[in-house]
Amino acid sequence: MLAGTELRAGVGKRSEDPPVYLKEVTMVLLWVLVALLLLFAIVGGVAISKFLFFVLIVAGILALVGLFTRAA
Repeated sequence: MLAGTELRAGVGKRSEDPPVYLKEVTMVLLWVLVALLLLFAIVGGVAISKFLFFVLIVAGILALVGLFTRAA
């Protein structure tokens, strides 16, 4: 070490900011991830809704079958 220099927290070479193009690439990637998340949420919501509707129909049919077989 050089004479008269001290190692203290926060003193010394400051880290440089990342280049502008790196920030732009990061923002584009974040927006792509947000768009994919929205797409998956919409597709998943439609798929779950169709599945729940199918379960509702099956439950209704089973309820009707149970009602008519018990009455006989």
